[in-house]
Amino acid sequence: MTRKKFESHKEIAAQITKLVRKVSGWQWEIGDLIIEAIELPAADGQVMTQTRFRVEYISDVHKSYVSRWVNTAKAFSQADREYASSVGATWQDCEETRTSYENCKKRKTLFDGETIRDHLDGFLSKKDETFNPRRETKERAEARRVEAIASRQEVVKQIQAEAPEYLKKVVNGDAIRAMADEPNKSFNLVWLDPPYAQYYKYTDGRCPMPSKGSPILTDCDANNRKDAEVVTLDAMRQGERLLAEKGSLILWQAGSEPDRVAVLQLARDLGLEVILPLYWDKQQPQPGNFVCPFGYQTERVLVMARDWDSFYSNGDMPGRTDILNYKLAERLFGEQRIEHPSEARSSLRAATKKDGIASFGNVHLFQKPRWICRYFLERLTLPGDRVLDPFGCSGMMCAEAIAHDRDWLYVESNETNYNLGLTNIRDELIKKGLIDQN
Repeated sequence: MTRKKFESHKEIAAQITKLVRKVSGWQWEIGDLIIEAIELPAADGQVMTQTRFRVEYISDVHKSYVSRWVNTAKAFSQADREYASSVGATWQDCEETRTSYENCKKRKTLFDGETIRDHLDGFLSKKDETFNPRRETKERAEARRVEAIASRQEVVKQIQAEAPEYLKKVVNGDAIRAMADEPNKSFNLVWLDPPYAQYYKYTDGRCPMPSKGSPILTDCDANNRKDAEVVTLDAMRQGERLLAEKGSLILWQAGSEPDRVAVLQLARDLGLEVILPLYWDKQQPQPGNFVCPFGYQTERVLVMARDWDSFYSNGDMPGRTDILNYKLAERLFGEQRIEHPSEARSSLRAATKKDGIASFGNVHLFQKPRWICRYFLERLTLPGDRVLDPFGCSGMMCAEAIAHDRDWLYVESNETNYNLGLTNIRDELIKKGLIDQN
C-alpha cells in the first residue's frame, strides 16, 4: 500500500506528532516521514537538513530519537522490513541490529557478503539463546536472595548451639506477649517501630513493594491498618508500664499522615507527653497512594516521656534538631548513605552496598539506619541502661545498643526478619568480643 505523500513540512510534523502518541508500530513511519521532509525544499529555498527540521518543526522530540528513527529507516529497505516482520523481529530488534551492524562494519568484523538481514538473523538467534536478560537477572537475583536467607538460617543454628545465653535476649515471638513478660519499670528506652500499614501493593492500586528478585526484604506482620493500629496501641500500653524513671518512649509513625487520634488520646490517658515530634527526612520522594497527588518522603518520631518525669541531663549535645537527615549523620558520625533502601536515588541497588559488595537479603525495606539509633541512644540513655526493641526487624537498634554498652532486648515475630536481626546482633557481639567467632 502506497503511503500518501505530504506537501509541506508542517503536514509532516503534524503526522509525526500524531504517531509519537501511539503506543507502538510507529517508528518505521516516523523515520520515513523525516526522510521525506528532508527531501522537500525549505520555504526560504535553503537545504532542509535533519537537524533544521527537528529544531523548526518537532523541537519537543529529542535529537537522539530522531537519529535512531532516521538511521534505522535508511538501513532497512522495504524488503528487509517485511523479512523482519516475517521472523517476528520488533523495531527495537532492528534498531539494535542496525547499531551492531554499523559497529561491526567500522571494525571490519563482518563476514564476507554479510547483509543487515544476515546480521538480524544472528541477533535474533543470540536473543533466543539468552531469552530475556532482564528476566534472567531477576531470577538470578531471587536465587541469591533465597541462598542468603538459607545461609542466615545456618547462622541462627550456630548461635543456638554456641551462645544460648544470648537467645534469652533475642526473642522470636509476638511483641506484646514478650513485653507482657517483662517486669514493671525495667527499661530506660522503649523503641517502638510498629507496622504503619502505609506501604501498599499493586492489588489495591497503590505503591508497590519491591518485586521478585529485589535484594530488599519486605516481610512484615500486621499488614493492614486496623491490625497495625491495634498493635501500636497495645505496645504503647505495655511500653508505658515498662518505662523506668526518666525513661523515654520513642514511637515511629508515618511522616506523611497526621497523627492518629487514637494514638494521641491513649498517650494522654497513659500520662505520656509528646515532648517533641521529629522528622526523618529520607531526602528522596517515595511513591504513595496513586490516587493522591503527594508521595512519602519522611517518617515522624514522637518522643514521649511521662508528664511528671524528665530526661537525663546530657548537656548541650551536638546536633540539636528536629530534622534528621544524612547531612546530620555525616556531620555527627561520618555516616555515608548506604544503610537504608529509601535513600537510594534511582533504584534499591545502591542501598544494598556495603564495602562495595552487594548483599542480597541483608537490608530490610523498613529498617532504620544505625546512625539514627545511635542519635537517640546518646540523648536518652547512659551506658548500662536497658533498651527494648519489640519490633526488632533487622536488629539495628539492638546492635547499636551493644556497640555503645547498653543492655538490650530484641523481639521479632516474623521468622525471616528474626533470622536477619539475630545475624546482625551476632556480628555486633563478635565485634565487642562478647562471643567467639568460629
